[in-house]
Amino acid sequence: TIAQRMSRNGVKGYILNMSSMSCWMPMPGIAMYSATKAYIRAFSRALRIEVKELGVSVTVACPGGIATNLFGLPPKLQRLGVKLHALDTPQRFVKKALRRTLQGRAQYINGGLNRMAIVAVASLPEWARLIIKTRLLDRINQ
Repeated sequence: TIAQRMSRNGVKGYILNMSSMSCWMPMPGIAMYSATKAYIRAFSRALRIEVKELGVSVTVACPGGIATNLFGLPPKLQRLGVKLHALDTPQRFVKKALRRTLQGRAQYINGGLNRMAIVAVASLPEWARLIIKTRLLDRINQ
């Protein structure tokens, strides 16, 4: 791994891997995305333990609510979301994630609302997730 190469070369440092809030909330329509993000989170948490004694710290960032075009949200609504602190700008998220990484944190999730959503959405039954996909997400992406 990169951490082992860092150690062999006498380099101590930090690794920041990017996951997503979807690693906890598999949804219809983004199954592959959710699965790969869950892998990144699990890999990062395990790698963190493996390389800690080598002087390498691993952090996994799980962004949720970033003002980008990923879900087709119009720019006007993105700006409103940022003003209401429902969304982070990419720059603000990266700054916070890097700060957590340099503090040696294992994981960074932006916003209290996102941390609460993990529990709420993860507890939804399958039929409710399907409704969210068909009545909300599919309409946004049209």
